[in-house]
Amino acid sequence: MSEEHWLINSNRSEVKRFIKNDKSIVRLFEFIFIEFWEIDIAREIYEIIFSQGWEKTKMAW
Repeated sequence: MSEEHWLINSNRSEVKRFIKNDKSIVRLFEFIFIEFWEIDIAREIYEIIFSQGWEKTKMAW
């Protein structure tokens, strides 16, 4: 499983996830991905796709 860390800003409106890619085929380099969302936008997207039939699941990879 890839190592990950989460940060949230002081007014709790944005979240960032830092993910270390431990599956890289290039062993000389270490890659870290950053995923970020504004919480209100993330909630809206979640509600929209959930209402379209998407289902909750456990982590898939």
